[in-house]
Amino acid sequence: MAKPKELNLLQQSSTTYGVVSYLILTISLCGIFTSCNKEPIVRGLEYSELLTTVYKTNNDYFDFVNTYGGFISAPSSLSSGDSTKILITEEDTVYLLRWKLNDGYVMDLVITVDDYFTDMAFAELVSLNDACNNCITTDDIFDRVIDKNPFREFYIDKDTLFRNRDQNDIQRLNEIIDNGELDNYLHQLK
Repeated sequence: MAKPKELNLLQQSSTTYGVVSYLILTISLCGIFTSCNKEPIVRGLEYSELLTTVYKTNNDYFDFVNTYGGFISAPSSLSSGDSTKILITEEDTVYLLRWKLNDGYVMDLVITVDDYFTDMAFAELVSLNDACNNCITTDDIFDRVIDKNPFREFYIDKDTLFRNRDQNDIQRLNEIIDNGELDNYLHQLK
């Protein structure tokens, strides 16, 4: 049988262990239910919460659908009714989450460094989905992949300096590109 002094030490040690275990559990649960990681993740986040990316590709893929290389997250459900992502005029179909910058760079809101590009233009995807009531699947898009390593350079705006994604941000980014200073403002992943 433990002596009173040893019993007291055992109780204190058990209480300390319990408090530490509780703190570890609480921190773990906070990590599960909140996202401290601000990497570009499309599913479950509003567009305003996504990081702005700037990249340069091997070819001009500006009007073409991208899909995540290791995951299924292609914009297969994109249709003419989605006015937050697509603008359709008599002359053109414009994907609203991608902007052209100087020297072949592109600013994009929904892309990762692991994305592939397809030979399917956004106009074709919208047309097909409108014709069949959004029947295009991610597999259909994945079957059209033409470049699995499209990026020559890829940057993310970790500090959200270009969060507004407006004409002012585009103008600032173009000046930064013209001055060869992307590394000073954005985090280069590739």
